[in-house]
Amino acid sequence: MAAAAAAATSLRNYTDFVPPHQLVEEAGKKVLQINLSAAGFKKEQLRVRIDNHGKLRISGERQVSGNRWSRFHKDFQVPDDCNAGDVRARFDSRDRVLHITMPKLSPAEEEPKAAAAATPADHGAAQAQQTAAPADQEKEDKEEEDDDGAANDGAAAGGTALVTGRRKTPWRVVLAVVLALVAAAGFYAKYRLMMDPSAADGGHGLIGFSDH
Repeated sequence: MAAAAAAATSLRNYTDFVPPHQLVEEAGKKVLQINLSAAGFKKEQLRVRIDNHGKLRISGERQVSGNRWSRFHKDFQVPDDCNAGDVRARFDSRDRVLHITMPKLSPAEEEPKAAAAATPADHGAAQAQQTAAPADQEKEDKEEEDDDGAANDGAAAGGTALVTGRRKTPWRVVLAVVLALVAAAGFYAKYRLMMDPSAADGGHGLIGFSDH
């Protein structure tokens, strides 16, 4: 039966089209409106999915006649100020417009998201500092040994040697910063799963249609 269905699908003659759309800003949310009035689609012929990168994948296909089919596919990135884990879809059967509602993040939700977004760059900088720190420390230790040696030689010769103090790199502080960033990265991973449930099931969550 599966083979027969696959064979029937391969015989379909598809016509692709790009439906008009607009992004509407409303109080506390953004709504993506896709106009399907000219295409004759029904709700059961549409599919709205969201991946773990916050990208909406909207598609639909319907039989026109015989082996002639009409279809469309559209990807849309959920805005950064919207909650990707709370996206809802609604199809208005009267005007045949697909409404995809994306609630905006509250100020309390935006702060950890902004901090998590900055973590990768900060973590990379900290790693670079950590890599450079041992070499700098070794160089400074070598210079200090040379200065101490010069001072001892001067004292032995009956002279007076002036040794200029050098400020050492606080590598322990760098290590503490790296550990803090690793902890922040763990918090971001937990926050990502909470904000985007589809990340836990392979990154492709199917969004059901609401009636209002």
